[in-house]
Amino acid sequence: MQKKLTTKLANPAAAALTALALLTIVFLLSTRRPNPSLVSYGSSATTSHSSASTRDSWQRGSPERCDIFRGEWVPDDSGALPYYTNLSCPLIQEHQNCMKYGRPDRGFLQWRWRPAGCEMPRFDAEAFLDTVRGRSMAFVGDSLARNHMQSLMCLLTKVELPKDVSTTPNHLFRTMRYESYNFTLSVFWSPFLVVANQSSSSSEEESGRSLWNLYLDELDGAWTARIAAFDYVVLSASNWFHKPAVFHESGRVAACHDCLLPDVPDLTRRYSLRMALRAALRFLTDDGNFNGTVIMRTESPMHFEGGEWDKGGDCRRKRPYKAGETRMTGWDLDFHTLQMEEFATAKAEAEAEARNGARLVLMDTTEAMLQRPDGHPSRYGHWPNENVTLYNDCVHWCLPGPVDAWNEMLQQMLFPRFGIEVGFLKPDLGFLKWRWRHDGCDLPRLDPARFLAVMRGKSMAFVGDSLARNHMQSLICLLTRVEKPTPNTPRDDGVYRFDKHNFTVANFWAPFLVRHEMIKDDGPAHTGLWNLYLDEPDPAWASSVAAFDYVVVSASSWFYRPAMLYEAGTLVGCYYCLRPNVTDLTLNYALRMATRTTLRYLGDNGRGTAVLRTVSPSQYENGEWNKDGDCVRTRPYERGEKRIQGFELDFHKLQLEEFAAAEEAARAAGGVVRMMLMDTTEAMVLRADAHPSKYRGYTPEKQDCVHWCLPGAIDAWNDMLLHMLTTGGSDDSYFILGS
Repeated sequence: MQKKLTTKLANPAAAALTALALLTIVFLLSTRRPNPSLVSYGSSATTSHSSASTRDSWQRGSPERCDIFRGEWVPDDSGALPYYTNLSCPLIQEHQNCMKYGRPDRGFLQWRWRPAGCEMPRFDAEAFLDTVRGRSMAFVGDSLARNHMQSLMCLLTKVELPKDVSTTPNHLFRTMRYESYNFTLSVFWSPFLVVANQSSSSSEEESGRSLWNLYLDELDGAWTARIAAFDYVVLSASNWFHKPAVFHESGRVAACHDCLLPDVPDLTRRYSLRMALRAALRFLTDDGNFNGTVIMRTESPMHFEGGEWDKGGDCRRKRPYKAGETRMTGWDLDFHTLQMEEFATAKAEAEAEARNGARLVLMDTTEAMLQRPDGHPSRYGHWPNENVTLYNDCVHWCLPGPVDAWNEMLQQMLFPRFGIEVGFLKPDLGFLKWRWRHDGCDLPRLDPARFLAVMRGKSMAFVGDSLARNHMQSLICLLTRVEKPTPNTPRDDGVYRFDKHNFTVANFWAPFLVRHEMIKDDGPAHTGLWNLYLDEPDPAWASSVAAFDYVVVSASSWFYRPAMLYEAGTLVGCYYCLRPNVTDLTLNYALRMATRTTLRYLGDNGRGTAVLRTVSPSQYENGEWNKDGDCVRTRPYERGEKRIQGFELDFHKLQLEEFAAAEEAARAAGGVVRMMLMDTTEAMVLRADAHPSKYRGYTPEKQDCVHWCLPGAIDAWNDMLLHMLTTGGSDDSYFILGS
């Protein structure tokens, strides 16, 4: 018999964040809800902060209304130093290395972006790298795409310097690898996104009259040929579309911008950017071209004052604009508007055609950067006495500088979660800083490659209520580091396939495990009145279970609902039915008999391994679930500080008893099914900090202290699961180790 797990709590200083920490907290909960594969980060953008001071300011607005792209720059009074300097980061493009080249003021570094209604957490390099472990990210576009990537690399130098593994000496195409995290960053120079070539002479180029041929329906193979290999693509382009150009479509000249050619209509630079962006987004969302996440970053405004870029214009302001002090105008407004339109069109088309291509995310940084005329290099991109022909740079951004906020936003947007919309803004992230550890040694974190290798050619079913689904979705999310399943959007029920490993995962909704039917939709407790047929397994799972190699069974929460209890077709009693002459057999009896029926059926009809997971405690305080109870703790209990009690103690005890009886019966009968006990109860009793509470995507007026945030404490269930399935379980106990 598998021995149970016991718990204790410790708090040493160095704990890794949970696998998907801080990149937007994803809650996969117990109700059906839309699951778009394309996300616009507007009113549901994720922002959060864990400090007490920012939790106070968090209350400035409801999380559901927080938009990380709308806000203002405020003085950074925290005393925090810049993330990096030109001395700590050797990866800064020279022309954006403002500190090195003598920018005298440092005030531009003393502002932070604060979204309207919530706080933006500072960038966490360790958490970012931990999240993207085993993945890859490409930046596609012009020199601002490179500016963005170099900001990210500098932010990550706090943890690790990357290795240059580029396959070309061309500095416009670089590939950098973070060896410790198996994470790759690449930049692809493609300022127009489409095929482009320069047709002007060198004298014309020197005079600023460089003329380009743009093939608006032919994407640039410099990036499209390699993009399928990446998990994330950050797409941006706009500045080069100001250049005079001839537009080619369907193999012929269609129009131009400022080309001064006879009989060629001028369709303006808006047209060329629109068509190039449309072609790129269609390519990325078409089936088979790319199956990762595309982040489309919007227009980055220029801030030339006193002249244009080539006519003495400069940017010498020393502080940001206040919110509302300036507005988008001219080409910035036109470009931003069409980018928003093309994103919306791409989203609508992909949804209407049910494409299985990229997940599309909008990164609308324009308003934030419009307020930062002080953040450009100006003339501090070279030595003052250097004999170079350079204009004042009011296009790119100093490093370090306000561009680092793009990666704070990116960290809040991205998550390796097979296409799930995120953003319910749990303000404290400390619940992610605890891991589950064996009493005598470390319990290894789930290795998705190993798990999938072990499961190659096999199948696993999760049977039970919404906590069984919570468990399954945790597993699928963990495995996406190696392979994304089909379908690649979350579903409440259904079957997921990891095709490369021939591994199938299924979820069977069976909240009582046995056959059931609702006979009243209100009932004595306003949760319905049910008929439970305690000796009849629910056919929703029983009819299919023989096809699976592993079956993970769990149930308890739904047994609190009033029910009429039947055995052999006869009413034998009830739980809280308030019917005269019907014996109340309690919910303990109902759960015991349903568990017994399930385990017996699996022993007689299964073919591989049956895992019984024990009760998952709810953690309501100051009221019940429907009477303003909540779970607002921000750290786990210490070992021994809280113990299981009440019905959950009864449930746990009877589950252990029924498992022991079923295991003994299977052994005596010489059955082929291996019975395993997954006793997570005592571990989860300590994790009152890890429930969604109000930070979830449905009925936010009611707090959820039953399910578990993803990522979060529940991921430890799958650490345990892999350990059990590969070692046959453990006789030892475990405890929680925190930061």
